[in-house]
Amino acid sequence: MVYNQTPANLRSTGVTSISISLVWNASTDNVGVTGYEVCQGQTLITTVSGSTLSYTVSGLTPNTAYSFTVKARDAAGNISSASNELPTNVPSLWLLKS
Repeated sequence: MVYNQTPANLRSTGVTSISISLVWNASTDNVGVTGYEVCQGQTLITTVSGSTLSYTVSGLTPNTAYSFTVKARDAAGNISSASNELPTNVPSLWLLKS
């Protein structure tokens, strides 16, 4: 049996001066993955459904470093270990226009 496999391959598909788009590979679980917890640092920022494998974080501050992870949640309430950590630096607006 597989219990809450950790989400794999967290990566970014795009970044702006105020947002980052995250995607990850699906987890598997013996009772079914019901959701994914998206964390910024150690803080939970949202939970998406078990069929959703992406999330866009908005409201970020330009020229600031951030770090993100994702955890899987199953129907029994178990939570997986965190995915790989995705560190990123949100660029300043002028860097995006160069």
